Amino acid sequence: MTVSDVRSGVMDKLRTLFPDVPVTGGDIAQDGEQAAISVKLVSTAQRQLMGRRYRRTYSFAIRYFDPPMTDELLHDAAERLYSGLERIAVPGAGFVRGTGMRHEIAASALHFFIDIHCHIFRTPESEATKMRTLKQRGHFTNG
Repeated sequence: MTVSDVRSGVMDKLRTLFPDVPVTGGDIAQDGEQAAISVKLVSTAQRQLMGRRYRRTYSFAIRYFDPPMTDELLHDAAERLYSGLERIAVPGAGFVRGTGMRHEIAASALHFFIDIHCHIFRTPESEATKMRTLKQRGHFTNG
C-alpha cells in the first residue's frame, strides 16, 4: 500500500459522497462560483511495532468550498463526511478506517481533517532472495 493508493481511495470516496462536486488533489480558488473539494495529504508517519510490522499514519486535510451554502449546510456536509469516511476502499489493499476526524468552518468553507492508520508488513530482504539460490537435485532408487 502506497501513499498514492491511500490518497486515491480518499478521493474516490469523496467522489461517491459528493457526485456533483469536482474533487481535486491541489488547492482550490475560493473566489470562484463553483463548488469544489480539495484533498491535501498533510503528513505521513511510520512507526515500527515489532519485527517486520509497522504502523503508518496518513493525515489528510479536506476542504469543501460551495459559495451558496450556509454554515448549517456545511455542517450537514461534515456529517456526511464523518459517516462516509469511516471505511475507505484502497485500490489493491482492501479497506482502511478513518479516525481522529474533526471539522471546522472558516471563511465560508468546510475544513475537514482525518487520520488513516494502517499496518504494513515488510519482507526481510534475506527471505526475499532465498528462492533465487535454490538448487534442486533428484535421483531414482531401485527398490
